[in-house]
Amino acid sequence: MISSSIVRACTDDIEGCEDKVIKNCNDANQYTKVISIKKSNETKATYHDNCLDINGNGEDLIKIVDKVILRL
Repeated sequence: MISSSIVRACTDDIEGCEDKVIKNCNDANQYTKVISIKKSNETKATYHDNCLDINGNGEDLIKIVDKVILRL
């Protein structure tokens, strides 16, 4: 049986992340997949080395997340 769980995490130790795990694409491996969603002026989604990196701003970020979900 394959077991999976989703853990909400932060990429940096900043205010509001005191009780959260710190994770980023460097933590991704064959057993731990990472999905990173960041505000950025560039809208894109890339998958590399078990890490899905989603970037965008405002409505474009929502659109790219929706696009990724629909392709799963």
